[in-house]
Amino acid sequence: MLRFTTRLYGNVTGAKRSFAVLARKKNKEEKVEGYIAYFNLENMCGFAVKDDEPENTYQFNALEIYSINVPRVRIFQQVSFSAQKYKENKLLARNIAARNGDPIDFSHKNYMIPKEKRRKHLSMLSKSSLTTRFKGMIYCIVQTLNLTRLNSKFCMFVFSLIRYLLKTTKRQNTNTKTTGREHVRPWSEVEFYVKKLKPTKKKPIVEEAIAITRPGGGLITWEIKQIGTLRRVLGNVYGTNDRSTHLTMTQHNQFQRKEGYVSRYNHDDLYGFIIPFNDPTQEVFVHIDNCHIFGKRALRRFTHVEFEIANPNEVNLQGRLQAIHVSGPQQTVLRYNSDNHYLPLSLCTDRDMLSVSQFTRYVGEVYKPFRPAEWFFIKPNNYGAAPVLAYYQDIQVLPMFAMNRQDVLPGDFVEFSVLRDEKVGTMTRVFNVSGGGGKPVVAEGLLYGSYLRSRIHLFDSALPDCPFTLPGEPIDGWIANFDPVTQTGRIEVRLCILQCLHTHTHAILLFLTKHHHLVIVITKKKKVEAPKNQRYNQIGFALADAMQPKDTNDPNDSSAKDESDFQNKVPPIGCPVTFEVRKSTHSFPPHRTMNNTQEAFNITSKGLSFLKINKTQNKNSLKTNQATTA
Repeated sequence: MLRFTTRLYGNVTGAKRSFAVLARKKNKEEKVEGYIAYFNLENMCGFAVKDDEPENTYQFNALEIYSINVPRVRIFQQVSFSAQKYKENKLLARNIAARNGDPIDFSHKNYMIPKEKRRKHLSMLSKSSLTTRFKGMIYCIVQTLNLTRLNSKFCMFVFSLIRYLLKTTKRQNTNTKTTGREHVRPWSEVEFYVKKLKPTKKKPIVEEAIAITRPGGGLITWEIKQIGTLRRVLGNVYGTNDRSTHLTMTQHNQFQRKEGYVSRYNHDDLYGFIIPFNDPTQEVFVHIDNCHIFGKRALRRFTHVEFEIANPNEVNLQGRLQAIHVSGPQQTVLRYNSDNHYLPLSLCTDRDMLSVSQFTRYVGEVYKPFRPAEWFFIKPNNYGAAPVLAYYQDIQVLPMFAMNRQDVLPGDFVEFSVLRDEKVGTMTRVFNVSGGGGKPVVAEGLLYGSYLRSRIHLFDSALPDCPFTLPGEPIDGWIANFDPVTQTGRIEVRLCILQCLHTHTHAILLFLTKHHHLVIVITKKKKVEAPKNQRYNQIGFALADAMQPKDTNDPNDSSAKDESDFQNKVPPIGCPVTFEVRKSTHSFPPHRTMNNTQEAFNITSKGLSFLKINKTQNKNSLKTNQATTA
């Protein structure tokens, strides 16, 4: 046993000496600086990338790593290596070492310390943790369940400051600056800021890692092979000082560029849709690889963009046109995060940067909406500008900047004006909040949202009433608004049945006599949607005129069984319904998009014989419905 141990130790030490001699010989070769783009711990191989050549990948195996203990490297670790070309244009990385030429140490001393002994926080190490970059290692990825995104993840970090005993910090994938998918692999080296969150009883100090990048500030690329190379190249096109795109006249036609704003974007699948301002009836498909962006490659809702149509005569698999050469207004470079995004609030103190002007429009990010309160905060894109305050009622002023519901989400890009020097406490109040390009905000989703987005060009137009329909024939629409206090609301009209829409005359000859016949006129009834360049006035309704669920003896039936229970609940906004129209018998609250001459009755959920209502109703939801009521 002793002989075997001595032989094994001698082999290991001999291998180390041979690696050291080989490293000293190869140190004479010309070395380049780069980072590890990918490393497989099972196969012990990977590839590296030069800092100035993201389009080339250099393959290597564990034998080429100059290390202290085990021949391994971490993903995104900064290294130096010798670049060589092999036959068939194969690129190899040799003599991989640290940037200063020292051997690579794969061990992490802070990770070896038990978790209960890491008692210091990063916020204790710096006066401003949002201006100091920290380095660490991702050691665990945990799948979590989120109501909006089922595949969301968060990671744990172990910080590389060995002389301190530090606790771990959670990372949400929305804080990762990536070139594509917002994913990161375990054992990757990263760089980040630290943000303090609201403390809890169990945890008096809660920290969050934000602005997560590769060491050195580079974007993270999760993809590998050809798609990874493409994303790395796209993420390296523009720099910090680039404001205009690199488009040339040979790449695009200046006269065919169109304007619009991003209506929605899927961070998992890296695509979204744009509403063109000249023709909003058809949404345009956009992929993130066709966008000119600096920094994190993603799009925010309501971002004002310019684009071209790839081929007007072709559509993609979803039946939509595709946008290419997507940029900001006047061919500027898009930015997911502005210069003011990561600046701490303690440094955003310039309250005079936004001048009072009726014609100047500013752009900012909604970063703290308060529901069921009546206000929300906007952080302007201007560097150093202090946050401003806006009321939800400011989203809907004349001209009307909200199609129906006054609502925004965290992260939305909105435009606003400072009409007068009005302060709410110490914060400046802003007005005329709208989407990109001054177009109205559409907060609804699904089919109702698509219907409204296709008619954003009608936001300041006078709307006609719903045309005359056949008595007793139902009309299709959506619940647009409901006030639980007055028990009244509004319905958006979608489909109506027009009388004598298509009339055909059929002659049926009845040979009763030689010269007599009978002519029968047949009128066809057909449901038609409001024309794409038209939108009808909304129709008011009272909950008492809705069809209630029938009484039932089933104790497991959660439907309302009496009128009082039915009246205390609220129909969901955007719920598709069918109804009939008659002359108004109630007095509804006035609204710009509603005419009090008509009202809806016999309201039922589409496909049901009664109106489906929410099972529970609490105080917060009541306040929310009141706040969204125009």
